[in-house]
Amino acid sequence: MAARENGERESELDDWTEGKRGGDEDEVRPIVREGRRAQWPEWAVREEGVAGGNTWRLQMMGSLKFEELPLPTAQRMKVPGFFESGAPPPPFPGPPCQQHQPGLPPRQRVPAGSVSPFESPPLLCLLREGMDRRVTRRMKQKEEEEKKKIKRIVALSQKIIKRAAAVEEAVCPRKPRDEKCEENDARLTWTCKDCKAVNRPERRLLTLLPVLICQCGSELPKDSDIKFKFSMHKAELNDHFLIPNIRRQNYKECSPSAMLNTAEICWRVKAILCGLQLQENEPLLNRDDLLEKYNFLCMAGGIAKRWDQEAVEILGEAISTIGIESEGKKPKLYKLPHFTGVKMSFPAICRLLADGYAIRTSIFTGKKFRSLKPDEIYKSPKRGRVRHAITLIGAGRRRSTYFYYFLNSWGRYFCMRRTLKTRFGKRALSRTKARGGFGMIRADDICTWPDFEYYKEILDTQKEASNRREKREAPEEACMSSCWRALQASKPLATTELEGSMLFTSLRLASLIL
Repeated sequence: MAARENGERESELDDWTEGKRGGDEDEVRPIVREGRRAQWPEWAVREEGVAGGNTWRLQMMGSLKFEELPLPTAQRMKVPGFFESGAPPPPFPGPPCQQHQPGLPPRQRVPAGSVSPFESPPLLCLLREGMDRRVTRRMKQKEEEEKKKIKRIVALSQKIIKRAAAVEEAVCPRKPRDEKCEENDARLTWTCKDCKAVNRPERRLLTLLPVLICQCGSELPKDSDIKFKFSMHKAELNDHFLIPNIRRQNYKECSPSAMLNTAEICWRVKAILCGLQLQENEPLLNRDDLLEKYNFLCMAGGIAKRWDQEAVEILGEAISTIGIESEGKKPKLYKLPHFTGVKMSFPAICRLLADGYAIRTSIFTGKKFRSLKPDEIYKSPKRGRVRHAITLIGAGRRRSTYFYYFLNSWGRYFCMRRTLKTRFGKRALSRTKARGGFGMIRADDICTWPDFEYYKEILDTQKEASNRREKREAPEEACMSSCWRALQASKPLATTELEGSMLFTSLRLASLIL
């Protein structure tokens, strides 16, 4: 059956196709009959001969397509080697007809050569250029579609915002600004005499703060009527008090107490802003744990003084590396960040206080310090012998005098308002205006470089202050700080207190030896 089919096929092909070599051996001409011309066969395969000559094998797969042409004569050609092997050759990727060559004009003959048409460089270049054009066209279409989508999303979001604002105004109409706020702004606004600039108050975390230094460098004039005051013990942030219950220190413990108050207030403000749940008016950090480290440092240094600034600075490195335990049945270890210094200028300190940062510093105390009254601004002696550590929590201006609110470590009975008794008919009424533990001091009476606890977000803005503090450090302190930085980078936080204390001793001795 298969032989019969092959014979029929060969007879049909012989009827309309015969081979013949022309003058050029590498040229194959099409077959021409009466009134029609055959196109090129759909398959062409090149084979290498024994003597290196090239021969073509033509294979017909399916029916051939003919075009009607006004040709009167018929020419027949014969190609040698056609179906000599008997078996059909393997299929070729495609025929060299004009349907597969879009770059060629219609009815144009393709000369057959020793190289296949699909291996010729011009055709490959045409194919590659067409593919590149298609890819670039698709990419442009995708970009245009993405741009249209973005425009649609932006338009929809703007419509949603407008509708939400309209609904909010319809349900809860906005109240006009209070007249009291406008009065406060006018009360804290002043005009510079040098550059004639109008300095309006700045909105801080706790209060409105007037501009104390103009852009031209001129300060607020002394004869100005601007008065302001703010303090953390009178402020509430998200319905929470910023200062917990006031502790009472023991003998010569003002330095660690002030440092503890500074760290706890800064951490409390940050926790309130983050939305954490806090227990009202209860201390967070354990004072005894910090005092043990402080006493050990004073003993290791061999210094028996009431004020040990070196121990306080090393204690700051200790709580930033080892941490402080919290109070409670299940104490936790809080690793507090470093303490950094701030320049002794009232505007800079006032801005930090208005942003919710407590600042530790020290003053000279005299005989009248213990009997300080609530509304009295303390004036410290110029040459005092005893220095006392305090925590600044507010600032203000009264009668051209700048002052600070400070938190003392002598308990709630320090500078406490007395109970005021009034009589209304036969009934006796008694009330207290405020709790004790706070006082006021002049801004010029600070005797030591103030420092405060900074967060990671403020590290870049406080480079100048930290560099200034490193310049003031002694060689021993610089060695200690570098050792602690190396320790912090290498050793984890899981060190115990005893190991930390022993480590403190070894580092201190090493710094003294060096």
